[in-house]
Amino acid sequence: MDAVTILTGVGMGTDTRAKLRAYLSLVSKIVIVAAFAAIPLSWAFTALASWPEAWIIPFDRMINAVFNALSAPIALGISVQSIFRWSVPLLNAPISLLQAVLQTGVSRGYGDQAVQILPPLSWLGVTFAATVVCYHARGFGLAALAAITCAFLLLFGLWDSMMVTLSQMIVAVPLGIALGFLGGLYLYRHPSRRATILFLLDQAQTIPIFSYLVPLIIFFGLGGAPAIIAIVIFGAPPMVRSTALGLEEAEARVGELGRSLGCSRSQFLWKVLVPTAWPRLQLGVNQVVMLSFSTVILAALIGAGGIGNDVLLALQRLALGAGLVAGTGITLMAILIDRYLQAISNRKHRREETSRRSFWIVIGLCLLVPTLISFVYPPLAHYPESWTISTARYVDNIVDNVVGLIYGPLDALKTFLLLDILMPVRAALLSLPWSFVVLLVIAGAWRTGGWRQAAFLGSLTAFLAVSGLWDRAIQTFYLCAAGVLLSILIGAPLGVIAGRSARAAKAVLPIVDTMQTMPPFIYLIPAVMLFGSGDVPSIFAIVCFAICPIIRYTEAAFRSVPSELREVGRQVGCSPWQLLWTIELPAALPQFLLGVSQSMLMALATVVVTALIGTTDLGHETILAISHANPGQALTAGFGIAAIGVVADRLLRGFAQRHRGMKDPL
Repeated sequence: MDAVTILTGVGMGTDTRAKLRAYLSLVSKIVIVAAFAAIPLSWAFTALASWPEAWIIPFDRMINAVFNALSAPIALGISVQSIFRWSVPLLNAPISLLQAVLQTGVSRGYGDQAVQILPPLSWLGVTFAATVVCYHARGFGLAALAAITCAFLLLFGLWDSMMVTLSQMIVAVPLGIALGFLGGLYLYRHPSRRATILFLLDQAQTIPIFSYLVPLIIFFGLGGAPAIIAIVIFGAPPMVRSTALGLEEAEARVGELGRSLGCSRSQFLWKVLVPTAWPRLQLGVNQVVMLSFSTVILAALIGAGGIGNDVLLALQRLALGAGLVAGTGITLMAILIDRYLQAISNRKHRREETSRRSFWIVIGLCLLVPTLISFVYPPLAHYPESWTISTARYVDNIVDNVVGLIYGPLDALKTFLLLDILMPVRAALLSLPWSFVVLLVIAGAWRTGGWRQAAFLGSLTAFLAVSGLWDRAIQTFYLCAAGVLLSILIGAPLGVIAGRSARAAKAVLPIVDTMQTMPPFIYLIPAVMLFGSGDVPSIFAIVCFAICPIIRYTEAAFRSVPSELREVGRQVGCSPWQLLWTIELPAALPQFLLGVSQSMLMALATVVVTALIGTTDLGHETILAISHANPGQALTAGFGIAAIGVVADRLLRGFAQRHRGMKDPL
């Protein structure tokens, strides 16, 4: 029985719980004393300060040896790599078909000799259809957003790039949903394997996508196929969790009723459990779509193309105007998809004025009529370049002028933060002996989760030293910790205000939802624009993404404080500040700590992207691994990032559960 269960008091008396608490506290204090004793000992024994280079275990070489073995012929000149390569056409075929339908059309011949036989769906028809679909889902507001998004993509010449991205998503999302549903069904039917499966799912989402792009390149080459696999790996885990949880809840609610009716196993699943679990399944589908959208953009690094490639090229050229335009297009599309999914999830079942068949007839006419007209009027097939507008040059001029005006204060702020705060903190963290950090983690884990968690988290922390990644890992932690701390300083007050005022919540939460919808690397554009490259812009980008769960969880925590507690505080004469610090904050602390945990995970997801603007952390290792096609380096660095995430998450959640046992509210 672990300590978290013990501390919640399940099946134990008060005396037993008190004794075990005292025991855990004593052991953790002993380990803390040993941790601080390791500091002076490391002066005499350098192996306790920095892991000796001769003792480093070359995990990257071991992984590379495995991949080399998989690439070598097994029999008849066939290797595991060649078997995977044979599946590439199966993945590329639907992508090519969708690109022909949405972007290129069907042509005969190659190069300058190519003659178009069939045009793609007209951009005007796709715009009409998207507007009608959104109007049917929520009404005029969402339809207007769809029309504005399509118009923006057309006017700024981003239509073709977005169609490439959507072609990949249309293949990846159903595949991720299907595999996620099957995985959740397996988890529901085999609860004894829950711990192993959930751990693997945690790793799939915690390991940065950059880390498994390199193995995918080796097995599947460049292009759309490895991008699809990466999207599925990253996007399917939420569907697995939602499916398993939904089916378990449905089993508890209607399981006995379904069995009493004599349903077969398949009838019980499809006629009873799935309809009851549908809200949970819709939540999983929403998560798959949004994660897939952010992932397919990052997949541009391995030749997937699309609108993400436009942003990457703009960042490489420091063409901030073009980057802002492409980033705005991505943001609009992400918001549109998110709002549409929310609309169809929240829409109540009601009798529609028009039949389903009439609706699809209208959609078909919207697509078909402009496409047929494009046979005689080609501009309806391919949006003419002469109709586009280019504001990149003007945006660059505006950015240059604005940055020029505020360059002095910004440069002074950047210099102050870097020289007086960030560099001393980084130097102090790098000077800590690895043995001290490992023992400190063990002490915290023992206090919150018992010896099993202490052994597990201590092993993960020691892995960073044993693998030779300690300095890179410390720099990664330093960037994430700085970003999360700033997120708390800025986001926690906003969350408190929103949690105590419904009017403030209506103003703040939509902005938070919009910021969380955008892919993380969108924030690199203003970061580079304002601060150049290095640690300061990286922390700025981390704050922009990691602040969202801080605000959201803090708002939820203070909103859920029982009104009776506030009333008791007022009756005993508490001032507003006393009410906040002595009553509301202790009650809200567990949920707030869960928000800090989520913020740390989002910071780790962002720190990999910030490696593109000049950091020297584990994210930089993954970028180098992609350029060198080194799967061992990529996966080892990815495991290091995952280790930091797991340690931070388990410790924060353990402290939250220890303070007051509760479930994740969001």
